[in-house]
Amino acid sequence: MKQLILALALLVAPLGASARTPDEQCAVVASMVLFAAQGRDLGSHPEDVYNGLLADGIPAEMAMSIVATVFFTRPDVPPNDLAMSFFNYCTSEAL
Repeated sequence: MKQLILALALLVAPLGASARTPDEQCAVVASMVLFAAQGRDLGSHPEDVYNGLLADGIPAEMAMSIVATVFFTRPDVPPNDLAMSFFNYCTSEAL
């Protein structure tokens, strides 16, 4: 689990403009995690969520990490809890 979250955190950098703070970057990725987890809970297939993330401009490696975390590593965690968990971990690693 830590490895997937760390991979997500490391992939945040390419998403943000240089003006974004680490907290803002973490919030962007946490919102993607929330989107994926909500899709999971609504019955979306992992491939559909992956394609949705790609359509939103998310790099393929990051989209795969999000889908793996949401669907396979932590499938029983509610969307808000999963997003908040990622945000908290991400911001603590940014210090």
